Amino acid sequence: MSGLSDRKIIVEDAIVNPARGKRSPNLGPTALLVSARADVSAICRRLQVLPETAFPFYAGNLFVHNGRRGALAIAGPVVGAPYAVMMLETLISWGARRILFLGWCGALIPEASFGDLIIPTSAFIDEGTSRHYNGAWSGDEVDGCRLFRSGQERSLPSPRLLDRITAHFKTETPRVHGGPVWTTDGVYRETAPKVRYYRNQGALAVEMEVSALFTVGTVRQVAVGAVLVVSDDLSELTWRPGFKTEAFRQGRETAMDGMLDLCLTES
Repeated sequence: MSGLSDRKIIVEDAIVNPARGKRSPNLGPTALLVSARADVSAICRRLQVLPETAFPFYAGNLFVHNGRRGALAIAGPVVGAPYAVMMLETLISWGARRILFLGWCGALIPEASFGDLIIPTSAFIDEGTSRHYNGAWSGDEVDGCRLFRSGQERSLPSPRLLDRITAHFKTETPRVHGGPVWTTDGVYRETAPKVRYYRNQGALAVEMEVSALFTVGTVRQVAVGAVLVVSDDLSELTWRPGFKTEAFRQGRETAMDGMLDLCLTES
């Protein structure tokens, strides 16, 4: 498996960078990035964080819960790798050093049912954001611009954070599956050949953010980990939505409770 650890990464200085503004909130070291708006609202209710305390954060919101162990940032909703990385980079620039991601995914294997949890141990990169961070220099330049070819095939979470997530959720078995996931930009281009290919490579599920988050976490040297809830199924090469099932609702509850426990012990 090709990974960032065995490559020389060239990250040139950017013209535009995230920065703290005069009104930027004070963050603790831990942040929870959440893909679904409904889950953002549910998490804020659990923490008794009032909606009117929201800090506008791109097209979503940022909330700060000040607990006994420090401040926890909750950011979202977010869809897709570029947007997720915009949020992640900003959270990092504001002080976050441990970022957990809670998202939804489509199962590629029949063993993963609606509401099951997927813990990504790696992510196949089928999105365009990662190569801006992990691209290998081709050796060519045009007008002083280095040309980059595609980077590695997979990205990896923080090993320590992965271990903590896995240990925390192990009591939920057999509803928890650990393994690779496939991250795509093309939600409407999840074709049968692609599903078969990534499943044969070991992918358990498909989603739209994780590989880019792992890539940026590695390059920026911050800890990033993820938990996904199975919301739909492509394992039989047809689409079966499970968004309205009781199993999916219960899986989200389990995931939110577990992620909050992890975040609050890390904060």
